Amino acid sequence: MIKKRKLLSLVATAGLLMAQFSVPLGQAGVLMGHAEAKDPTSEVVTSDPSKPQAEAVTGNKRELVSDTNDVTVSVKSEAGFGSADTITASLSAAKTDADYKSYSQDIAKVSLALSKQGLAIVDAQVIDLHYQVNQAAAVTMALHIKKDLSLNGISDDHKNIKVGLITSDDMVQIVEATIGLSHANAVNSIGCAGSLSKRVVVVTTAKLEEDKTLALGKYGKLVVDGAVGVAQQKASPYSKPITVTILTPKPSALESSLDSKDFEVVKTIDKLYTWDEHFYLLDFLSDDYEVLKTEYQSAKDSEPKLQDLLFGEYEPNPLATDKGHSNTVNIYIRPRKPLGLKPMPFAANGIQPRAFRSRSVDSASQGELEHHKRIDYLGDNQNNPDTSVDDPGSQHDTSDLYRLYLDMTGKKQPLDVLVVVDRSASMKEGISQNDIPRDQAVKNALTGDNGLLQKFININAENKLSVIGFQGSITHRYSPEKIERTPWGRIYQPSINNNKDADVLKNWENSSALNHNDLSYKDKNGTNYHAALVKADEMLNKVADNGHRKIMVFISDGVPTFYFGPDGYRAGNGTSDVSNIKSSQDGTRAAIDDFKKKHPNLSIYSLGVSKDINSNTASSSPVVLKYLSGDAFYSGITDTKQLEATLNKIVEDSKVSHLEISDTLSQYVDYYEKQPDVVVTRISKADKSKVETLYKDNALTSEGQNIIKSVTFTPKDREKPSGKVTLTFKPDYKVDDEYTYTLSFNVKVSDKAYEEYKNQQGKYTTKGDVDTDYGSNNTSSGQDGFYSNREASVNYMADGRWQKLTYKRPVVQLKTIPVAFSKVDANDDKKTLDGVEFELRKEDKTAVWEKGTTAKNGRLVFNYLQKGKTYYLYETKARAGYTLPENPWKIKVDEKGKIRLTHPIEGELQSNHGACVIKNHKIYQLPSSGGRGNQLFLIFGSMVITATALLYRRRYNRKQRQQSIM
Repeated sequence: MIKKRKLLSLVATAGLLMAQFSVPLGQAGVLMGHAEAKDPTSEVVTSDPSKPQAEAVTGNKRELVSDTNDVTVSVKSEAGFGSADTITASLSAAKTDADYKSYSQDIAKVSLALSKQGLAIVDAQVIDLHYQVNQAAAVTMALHIKKDLSLNGISDDHKNIKVGLITSDDMVQIVEATIGLSHANAVNSIGCAGSLSKRVVVVTTAKLEEDKTLALGKYGKLVVDGAVGVAQQKASPYSKPITVTILTPKPSALESSLDSKDFEVVKTIDKLYTWDEHFYLLDFLSDDYEVLKTEYQSAKDSEPKLQDLLFGEYEPNPLATDKGHSNTVNIYIRPRKPLGLKPMPFAANGIQPRAFRSRSVDSASQGELEHHKRIDYLGDNQNNPDTSVDDPGSQHDTSDLYRLYLDMTGKKQPLDVLVVVDRSASMKEGISQNDIPRDQAVKNALTGDNGLLQKFININAENKLSVIGFQGSITHRYSPEKIERTPWGRIYQPSINNNKDADVLKNWENSSALNHNDLSYKDKNGTNYHAALVKADEMLNKVADNGHRKIMVFISDGVPTFYFGPDGYRAGNGTSDVSNIKSSQDGTRAAIDDFKKKHPNLSIYSLGVSKDINSNTASSSPVVLKYLSGDAFYSGITDTKQLEATLNKIVEDSKVSHLEISDTLSQYVDYYEKQPDVVVTRISKADKSKVETLYKDNALTSEGQNIIKSVTFTPKDREKPSGKVTLTFKPDYKVDDEYTYTLSFNVKVSDKAYEEYKNQQGKYTTKGDVDTDYGSNNTSSGQDGFYSNREASVNYMADGRWQKLTYKRPVVQLKTIPVAFSKVDANDDKKTLDGVEFELRKEDKTAVWEKGTTAKNGRLVFNYLQKGKTYYLYETKARAGYTLPENPWKIKVDEKGKIRLTHPIEGELQSNHGACVIKNHKIYQLPSSGGRGNQLFLIFGSMVITATALLYRRRYNRKQRQQSIM
């Protein structure tokens, strides 16, 4: 009897307990499932290298804890830790260059990972983890930083703080983290989950820009890649500091020297930095200055190294302790208008003139080439003839596909060619030893059927030619005149307005006719460059507005010996006396400056014709000729064959050559690598039905073998954020006006475009340029959209100078997919639930794509989903009195835009009136995430109580009957 009573008592007690704790236990299960980071601690292993490890089992989980002077770390793992496992944490403390390099490399990996999210690092700090663990598994980690972790650029909402984990195999994980901040706005705690790692990189971030423009004051602007930062405060020692210095020629420098010691620093930008393995200089923009050369000295280099080009990739290093300088780019520039001549030394050890070639690219005349960039939308069911991706039956989704067309046509733009010839007395001397006189050599080279003048007419019958002869008379009388007395007698100096030191030998004509005797030397005459330039200015003004490209060929055998002074009268005495040469150089310098300012787009070639022209003698130095044209376009001629070859080269240089069409795509489109269908064609302008294919199916055709050098695609990556398609013609191929050349290929709207469109709330910020639609398309010209290219241009050589024509910019649009939800009570679907908060996350389940809150009618719409993407819908805040679901809903959008919404417990959700219905249970009911929750506890507890009560009642009644019988 006693045993039975104990049994009944035990059962009753169990029933009461089960009933009492059923609701709290059920609720606890739900909360633990939703907040996975709230796992209870089960085993603690204190990590102290000086003490044996103690193990205290309190459940089925384990934890490693370490407390150092810098950081307290707690690491938990479902897999557990062994008794000998240890872990410690410390703030990074680099002491050697190797330490700095190691830390910077890890930060660069985090930077690369964040760039894929459109983020750039502002500042970074590192925490080292040292552990000995037999089995590395997923862990949850809590760090408490005792001395705080200061970071520049923390936003007001602190949401721009990101955490990257560097694993033992050097992989990077960007994890969601809970960040704690001190009163000083410094990081003092971090909580996160991920792989057991050797380093924790904590960073502040900002939006990653495509490029960044740095102001250089009056010198122009420098464009760098968007990952280069400008430090507002002291930069981290782990960043890679960058210094840009701008140097111009010293006032005391000899001529246009390329020697670095002849330049001085005029501008320094020393607050730049990057976290990446490379940085890029993209462009130098200036109306008044051009780049001569560039040097780069990384933080580990002892000396700067000359770069082939300014633009391109640079590899920085962390600050090296033994070098004491940052990664430095030295950019040497000079005014497009020359600075000025300096007095020439005539001693035997005088410094020789130095050659240079400008690396700048000039903006070409719009009349040089016809060029267009147009775009075709492939999702309009019009079946583009140059690609099969939009053919009927194609498996490609064309809703985000476009085809770009870049064409170019040569134009027979007439040239205006002005030839200026020296007729001073020294032109009677031989061009070389035992050779014909210089003036005769010039006559032979310019006139006749094979002369320079006729060759220009042969290129284009519409070319105009003019010839000027110049000298400097020492005996001619003028009115008015200025008489000067010299040791050699009187000199009659004319005014600049009535001088006869320059004559028009041939007015502008479309013929090569010229009396060659007009080119003969004039005895007892000096050399007046200034008079020649005044007459050249008059002649160029006559054809200034005809739209022709203009060339001047200036031929002389020596230095100027006359010039016009500030008073308007001629100065100089016509001799090669040192003082006269010096003063004539200074006077001619001012004349050249004024002339080139008036004619900035004039292509100037200078030819020195003398056996001594490249010497450093007073009468033969080429310093003034080089100053006039620039070293790159000066030629020292010492024999007749060289003269003929040089003039032939000038004729050939006038033709368009070295053509390249390049399209640097914007961040809003991607090269459609699945099927780009790159095609290059040549179409006859006379018969447009005559189409030749020069490149197709990734190969040159037989027709393209002698025309095209290469067609390349450079994919985008972190270091090169924009893909680039380039068509390069063979260097010696000359285009004409008979054909139109077209490069075309397919592109796809990028994920970045969808993100930007979402961030702009479904709006565009740019419009397509006019005349950018292909055929009858109406998708770009004047339409809202995102630019398809960052820059597209035709680059080519003309007159020996690099030219650049920029294409217009078409735009693309995108089509997002909306998805709607309706939140209702599980027991009454007519009862809608407002105020319920959701996050729509990307496929990684961490990056938030959109956020929203249900309206009064319980509806919520996310408008910016993308085809072919998977998302997860998380409920982050439930309606008061309702359960918070544990598992997210999976939203899969297929390539056709069809949405399928599923849940691991509830299965596929159905749509009702255009919205997927999500039911929510009250706290005491089954959670909407599925599972039995606490109902089993309630049912079982109630059954036990009922059974116990019945048994007890039965026993009580039996006892009462027995007592009544007795």
